[in-house]
Amino acid sequence: IEEGNQHYSAVDGMLCDSLGQTVLYCPVGYAGNNGVFSFATSVRTIAPNVFDGNPNIKEVIIPASMDEIGAKAFYRCSGIEKVTIEGNRSKPLSIGSQAFAECAMLAEVNFGSANSTATALDAGAITIGNSAFASSAANPGKLKTVNVYAGVNIASIGDSAFENNTDLTKLNVADNAAITAIGSKAFANTGFQTFTLHAST
Repeated sequence: IEEGNQHYSAVDGMLCDSLGQTVLYCPVGYAGNNGVFSFATSVRTIAPNVFDGNPNIKEVIIPASMDEIGAKAFYRCSGIEKVTIEGNRSKPLSIGSQAFAECAMLAEVNFGSANSTATALDAGAITIGNSAFASSAANPGKLKTVNVYAGVNIASIGDSAFENNTDLTKLNVADNAAITAIGSKAFANTGFQTFTLHAST
């Protein structure tokens, strides 16, 4: 991008809008920091399909400053093993439909931090879209654990959000975290045999 371009900018090797707030495009072979994708605090939005099919992403870290992850933003990223949505959010975050769907190697999703000592819910609630972390019935996912740590405020988990992750047996929700609504078939065809939520959830 030439200096002085009034329409686009580059942030950490990704094409963004002129203010560096929206990621618009990323080369398929781009590997971030040795496979770890984190984002500058200036980035507020990841547009739909930006990382669709990128095989070189191993871990995704979404900062508390981000507002929106577009539909299919990380769809079919075959190398992703771990996703962390950082807590201590002051603004809402929307995770679009199929944002992390059919990521064949995804094993762990964390909302917030295991080290959180928060006693109050974050002001910014998280909305998880339909089929956001789902896999297909023909190719079930390897997702095993979803952690919702203290302070995290999940407004809703969409329909089929984690469907067809047959190895998913653990949804750990901290005492000082909240899930307000769970959609239809959100955990259909997973490995859950029992499902327990705290009274405050």
